[in-house]
Amino acid sequence: MALAIWTCSTARAYNWLQFQFGPDKTGNNTSETTVNASNVSQLQLLFDVALPGSDNPDGAPVYLSNVSTSSGTRNLVFVQGENGHLTAFDANSGAIIWSNGSMSGSYGNTAPAIDPDLLYIYESGPDGNVHKFNVGDGSEVKTGGWPVSTGGGKASSQLTIATAADGNTYIYCANEGTGSGTFGKGHETVINLATATEHVFNNCASEQPDTFNPSTSTTGCRPWSRSTIFDAALNRVFFQTGNNSGTNWVAGHVWRESWLALAPDGSTTTNSSGGWPVDSYTPTNWSSLVNGDEDIGTGGMALLPVGYSSKYPYLGVSPGKDKNIRILNLANLSGKGAPGNLGGELSIYSFSAMN
Repeated sequence: MALAIWTCSTARAYNWLQFQFGPDKTGNNTSETTVNASNVSQLQLLFDVALPGSDNPDGAPVYLSNVSTSSGTRNLVFVQGENGHLTAFDANSGAIIWSNGSMSGSYGNTAPAIDPDLLYIYESGPDGNVHKFNVGDGSEVKTGGWPVSTGGGKASSQLTIATAADGNTYIYCANEGTGSGTFGKGHETVINLATATEHVFNNCASEQPDTFNPSTSTTGCRPWSRSTIFDAALNRVFFQTGNNSGTNWVAGHVWRESWLALAPDGSTTTNSSGGWPVDSYTPTNWSSLVNGDEDIGTGGMALLPVGYSSKYPYLGVSPGKDKNIRILNLANLSGKGAPGNLGGELSIYSFSAMN
């Protein structure tokens, strides 16, 4: 497989640090004023180059301008292959500036992300770790607690980096985890970039947070959304739990076919009745969705502008494999003011054209 980059003759440089531009995953770059509906047809192929090791990606590239490298100041495009190759290409010529090798372990559906300081790029590797590399030469940082474990299993969502209301910056990693057979237990790992400390939310055993080996035979609550979403207006993180094996959903313990809201640091509230996210949404027909392998959040979730609705200022739009589009109140996902309830979507629209 090759990397193809397109350009417009009047384009200028700006940074694209993570999948869908920012942590809210809107893909809305307000700095882009050059490319528009009237000139998009003028885009031309700039280069087409083979990827090292024939390591095909299943995630988006990221871009950083004005990087100091051994060959001078370059604009770089970074691409991660399914087997862990992370390669920095010259964004103008396609020349390889640096590349690391493949890693052992499960292949991944993830993509790298660059930190807000523009010094480091992070990769969730198939070896079950998040690695930290210098953007200019690809050298790995192995001090200060790095690399940081994500518990293994496929990295199934593209990385998100966000700065919370308290000023801490976190990286969000969703993994299938490990378990019996081929299907892991599923979890979200949240890492503080400054301290390399982490919290783990376990989808199949939420009463046992901050471990990659919860004591449970339940498996299959795997995250399948293309990325975790940070909503700065609510100071919450949203991620989706899908399904690959198993049939149960148990509030406070097992979360299938659900959108979960977490605190920015990924911490879990535990009590005598289980382990709890900040909020949750699970459709009333979750059982039939599980049986049909119709994950509700594989299309991700789009955040609508705050205040688009005066009655429900915080709205999310979630397309699913069941060919339905759900409108959710992100400030109160189930409408019942607490996690662990069923239903509560504001609207469901059937859209048969979705595959």
